[in-house]
Amino acid sequence: MTLESDISVLTQIELFSDFNPDQLRLVAFGSQKRLIRAGVELFHRGEKTDCGYAVMSGQLDLLAYHDNQTYTLGKFTAGSLIGEMALIAENERVGTAIAQADTVVLRIPRAVIHRILDEYPNLAVCLHRKISASVLDTLQKLESIHPKLADAENLADFQAET
Repeated sequence: MTLESDISVLTQIELFSDFNPDQLRLVAFGSQKRLIRAGVELFHRGEKTDCGYAVMSGQLDLLAYHDNQTYTLGKFTAGSLIGEMALIAENERVGTAIAQADTVVLRIPRAVIHRILDEYPNLAVCLHRKISASVLDTLQKLESIHPKLADAENLADFQAET
């Protein structure tokens, strides 16, 4: 893929919809492309963050594990972004990302986004609004699996008693 094709994929990502072509070029130029083979972990739940990942091709699933159960928090295909909070601030990964097929990602370092926000402060308001909506969506997904986790714990407690 060329720089122009990288920019083309970045234009599909909602978080970057307010970026102009020059700003997208800065994102693409400051990022690194990586190939993640099918079945290989990109990152693990609890790891400290320093970047987000734009999916260029393939698919990554964001998974949570509890009591030998696997819960899918999201599926990320070409034109999607995983780890947008990491573009703004250090935090911990909320799940484990595993490639479901050979997947190409663009690793976008936080420093690149900070540099762009320093040069274009008007983008900060747009990013804040979009990231806030995304975080709320992720929290809702986590809340939806909470009852399943509680049921699994109750079943395990019951089995241990019998």
